[in-house]
Amino acid sequence: MTPTPADLARRIEHANDVGEAAELAESALAQPGLISEWLSPMLAQLAGDPHYRPPLAVRRTGAGFRILLLEHRAVTISATVIARCTSQPAATSVTLTGGMHVTAYHHAAGAMLQQWRSIGDHLVRGERLALGDFTVRRCDGRSEAQLLVPAANGHGERDMVLVTAAIHAGADPLVREYDAETGRLIRTATSEGDASRRQMLLAALRVTGDARAGAAFDKASRHPAFFLRWEAMREWLGHDATGALPRLQEMARHDPEPAIRAAAGAMAAKVRAQVE
Repeated sequence: MTPTPADLARRIEHANDVGEAAELAESALAQPGLISEWLSPMLAQLAGDPHYRPPLAVRRTGAGFRILLLEHRAVTISATVIARCTSQPAATSVTLTGGMHVTAYHHAAGAMLQQWRSIGDHLVRGERLALGDFTVRRCDGRSEAQLLVPAANGHGERDMVLVTAAIHAGADPLVREYDAETGRLIRTATSEGDASRRQMLLAALRVTGDARAGAAFDKASRHPAFFLRWEAMREWLGHDATGALPRLQEMARHDPEPAIRAAAGAMAAKVRAQVE
C-alpha cells in the first residue's frame, strides 16, 4: 500500500539516521501511481465542490510549476512539473543545498543529470547520468550537487514530472553556491530562519555603535553554529577591533572548527598590526 505523505513523514521522522530516512523515501517515491494516489482524492473533492481549495501551495517557475505536498519538521515533500519544449539558459552556478534530497523522476522525458562533488572549497564536475522513468536518485547536499539537463535543450517529448523529499535531519545550515564553470565558491547563505535573524541582528548591533555591544558579540561568538560564531566576530571587528582582539586570538587557538581557527589566526595578525 502506498503511504500518504503524512505516513512517509512519520516514518522518516522515526528513522535511526539520515541514511535510513533516505532509504524510506527512495522506497516510497519510486512507486508507480504515487502522484495519482496522493492527488486523486483532492481532484475528486474538487469535482464535487468547485469552491474546494486543496491544501497545496503551488509555485510557478519559468519552466513549469512546483506543488508543495507536505511541509513537516522531518521532511518537505514536493512534486515538480517541467513543461516540454521549454528552453532554458545554461546554469551559471551550482548549489550545495546542505541537506539530503531524494528525487524520483516519474516522467524523465529523456533528461540527463549532471553531478558535482565538493573537494575542499571547490566543486569538481562528475559524470552525467541518463534518467529513465522512475529513476530514483539520492543527493547528499552537504557534499554533492546536481543539475537537471532537459533533453535537447528542453525539447523533450512530454512534460517532466518528479517528486522530491528533502530530509531535514543532519542538514548543514549553510547553503553554498559555486561557479558552474570554475567550481569556485561564490557565496554562502544560511538556510535556517533563526540563524538568518541572528545575522541581521548582529549587523544592526554593529551599525548602532553601542559601546555596550561587546558582551553581545562575545556571547554570539560562542554560538554552537560555526558560521554564526565567525559572523559575530566579523561584525565585532567592524564595531571595535581592539575590543574583539582577545576573543579573536582565543578563537584562533581553541575554536573547534579548523577553518575558523585558521581564519581567526590570519585575521588576528592583521588586527594586531593595525592596533599595536
